[in-house]
Amino acid sequence: MKLDITLRNINKKQYQPVKRHLKQLVTQHLQPHLAHFNENTTRLHATLDKQKNNYKVQYQLHLPPRKILLAKETAENLNSALEEALKELARQAQKHAAKISGRESWKRKQRRQRLKQFKADVQALPETTRKQADESLEPLLDKLQSYIRHELAYLQANGDLPSSYPTVDDVRDEALLKVQFRWDELDKDNDVLYQELIKAVHEVLTEELIQTQIHMDDISLKEEVPKDAKDQAEEMQGEEISEFYQPFERLHIEDIIPDATADIPEELLEKNARELSYQTIMNLPIDWRRMLLLAHRENMSIETIAQTIMPMALSDAKKVLDYAEQFMLASLNERGLGNITQAILKQLLR
Repeated sequence: MKLDITLRNINKKQYQPVKRHLKQLVTQHLQPHLAHFNENTTRLHATLDKQKNNYKVQYQLHLPPRKILLAKETAENLNSALEEALKELARQAQKHAAKISGRESWKRKQRRQRLKQFKADVQALPETTRKQADESLEPLLDKLQSYIRHELAYLQANGDLPSSYPTVDDVRDEALLKVQFRWDELDKDNDVLYQELIKAVHEVLTEELIQTQIHMDDISLKEEVPKDAKDQAEEMQGEEISEFYQPFERLHIEDIIPDATADIPEELLEKNARELSYQTIMNLPIDWRRMLLLAHRENMSIETIAQTIMPMALSDAKKVLDYAEQFMLASLNERGLGNITQAILKQLLR
């Protein structure tokens, strides 16, 4: 879990002890209730404010799918304020986890019913058709599962889907049944069949996204509206400045400007580019990301993508791919990685 801490009106000498103590309390009181969630999808922002005669503590816990829990406490003793607010946050997190778990059970029941109907429809096909479909699709499954893992990883990391449902197997099985049911209509070429499988995967995941959005819990209107993200960022920036500024040390301009003549190892450049690429892809609009991965990772032509997998005008498809590529390259360029060519970018996306 990512932990952000903002300290106000607190002696600088207490910064590190307070932060260490807060991390211990989070581990003790909150972490056990977050086992249901992927730790990479959770974030806690804590604000500690020293007032005249007491301390005010406020927590904002971000949980998938796009849920924000709020808890606050005011007390004369800082430890009491920190601990009591965390206990309240833990109670809310436990409740949310139970709700998510129940929702997943309900969605699994719906999926079982849908798959049962799909299987019945497929079983109604001639035996020779089912056998041909199984034999033709089997060699494509490993490649398909790899694509599904990538799609789920991005959707879950971005909070669009819960971290534990649907699974790769869930998506694969439903996509297979969709293609098998339409078997007599399809060209039996391997490339065409794989394209149809990808299209079916998108249909399954789009339905999951819709259902998740429909049942998403909103922030209670009784709670105080959380601060704007920009305001939070500015507060955190102010904390960093006050924490690391040392007035008794003389700071020279050369200490903060990178040496332009220094050689950066090529391996480090590629590693940085790869990490930045993954972060940037995660934040792309879903259609942009899919277009980028299909073109570069799956080596599909823009015509194939527009005609078969993501139906749209060819001119629109070219624009989407161009926007996604330019955004990726601009992001690399901003970080001093402008020498990363499209060929290297293609390799990074694998």
